[in-house]
Amino acid sequence: MSKLVNSNPQYFLHNGRLKTISEFNDNIISGEKVIYEVIKISDSAPIFLDEHLSRMRQSIELSKFKTIDLNSLRKSIKELLHINPVEQQNIKLIASYKAENAQPNITVFFIPSKYPSTDDKINGVYVKTISATRNNPEVKAENKTLRTYADKVIANNLCYEVLMINETGQITEGSRSNVFFVANKKLYTAPLNLVLGGITRLKVIDICKKLNIDIAQQCLNEKQLTEIDGAFITGTSPGVLAINKIDDIELNVNIDLIKQISTEYDTLVQNEINRWKLV
Repeated sequence: MSKLVNSNPQYFLHNGRLKTISEFNDNIISGEKVIYEVIKISDSAPIFLDEHLSRMRQSIELSKFKTIDLNSLRKSIKELLHINPVEQQNIKLIASYKAENAQPNITVFFIPSKYPSTDDKINGVYVKTISATRNNPEVKAENKTLRTYADKVIANNLCYEVLMINETGQITEGSRSNVFFVANKKLYTAPLNLVLGGITRLKVIDICKKLNIDIAQQCLNEKQLTEIDGAFITGTSPGVLAINKIDDIELNVNIDLIKQISTEYDTLVQNEINRWKLV
């Protein structure tokens, strides 16, 4: 099972100012529209910070809301991690808008975070499929209805994640992850216009280009699950994580291609940690 990490942080950021956790409440992050990013912190270093900030700004611009100052936000995050160092935990960045033309409230805070256990990494994880579609996948905005439904299925079935199948039977993405399938030494993942394009997904695609791994950005139909050799999910918390079972279909986790991608990804993460320490 995944392991829960909560380091009991003492501080958070609100509109560029450090505040003690005792000042935090749900009203701070409420709004008519909420755009967010979740970033993994390892050894007090934010992993792929620039990519997350760029995606957040893109989500805001696509929503036609007032944009944010990324340079100031980057400096504030550095200050937060300096005064509140953590070994490993996620932070959540929220831009909440009370009205369409209002200035956003920017809040950055640590959240309880679940990461794959050692057993998950070695033996893979079990996932279920659900019938669901993410509306406007290009924008990372809160969808409480989908989140509640997915969490209920995960809890009731003791699975790690759920994969969404749209009305035409296409497998698009996980509730909080992207998914890749392996068939005949080739990778398949849903095209960007159908999914919330994760930063880890982007890094995996870059790795495939570097390693000359054949990858097709096209959806698989749910009926094709019996034809695949393996699969893995990608995301901020899981990284690159093999799937051992989808519904009742058991999969091989000992596929060299998946292991190769996972190793390359771990190297990228370590490079991010090393680079942050030099800043």
